Parts: sequence; C-alpha cells; structure tokens
Amino acid sequence: MADESQDLAARFEDQGREVLCIRLDEDRVLIGAIRSNVLQEGFTEVSAEMFAKVEHMVGAVRLLDGGALEPFEPVRPVILVDLSRRQMASALAEDDSPFKMMTWDEAEAFAVGLALPNFVTQALLRQPDETARRRSRMFLLTAATFERHHPETAALGFALDWTGEQLDALWAYGGGL
Repeated sequence: MADESQDLAARFEDQGREVLCIRLDEDRVLIGAIRSNVLQEGFTEVSAEMFAKVEHMVGAVRLLDGGALEPFEPVRPVILVDLSRRQMASALAEDDSPFKMMTWDEAEAFAVGLALPNFVTQALLRQPDETARRRSRMFLLTAATFERHHPETAALGFALDWTGEQLDALWAYGGGL
C-alpha cells in the first residue's frame, strides 16, 4: 500500500493536481491527473483497497504529496446563457456597465427591434460584403435572443474588434441583468 501511494505521488508530483477516478471492477480503479479539464499523462491503475478510502468522492478528489487523496470542489465552467433583447440592450446602455456603448434611447429602440445603435451600424459598415451586412442587420433587428456562439455574434465581435474573452464577459454580465 505504501509503495502504491509513493508511486502515485511520483507520477503526479505537482501538489494539488485534480484527479479523476474510474472504477474498472471490484479490484481495480484507474486514476488520472486532470488539468483544466484535460487528462494529463494517461491513467494509473490502483487497488480497490486504496480507492475505497475515497470512493465516495469519485470525480472530486485531489492527489496531494505522498499520494493522499482528498475531496475538493471542482471549478465549474461558466455557462453563458442566451441574452434577451432587454438584457443585451441594458448591458450596453447602463451607466455602470463596463460595456456601455449606447444611449438609453438607442437601447430602448434596439430592445423592441426598431433600430440598431449607432456603434453597431458603424461596425456593420466595416463588413465588405453587402449581403452579409444585410443578413447581420436583419438578425440583429429580429432576433428574440442572442446566442454567444451564433455565427452572427462572431461576425459582430470581429467587426467591433472584440476578442472572444470580451464577448464572453459581455454575455456573463448581461446574463445577470
């Protein structure tokens, strides 16, 4: 048992690395190191005896120095929900918003689909293809919700010279409104 713990500690020497456990059968369990939700260096087989000590924590254990396993709360990815027209308009118009780019009058017109804010109109003019520009305009005026990973979102982000991280931050902020 001690040799097994030492082997695990040597295999996953970075303290605090996340560990995923998979039970194969009554006698064998696989343990694999995970970093940023990516399996690192494959799996190591351990005895069911060692696994029994942490079985109740499957999928939520951390391998420490010396091979000890302890529970941890995994970091959950942020789920970016679709934004309603109201959420999008508010996120871009509120005075304390880090994304303030339009007036309240523009936001109200945009929220009900009457007009696009000036900064969006200017961004659309940067699209070289008129058909693409018209499609984007139609989408932005008629969509009931805005999906973060919709192709038009990517096109608008490109036209605004925004990074994916900036768009994610906008969706995260707008989702809370």
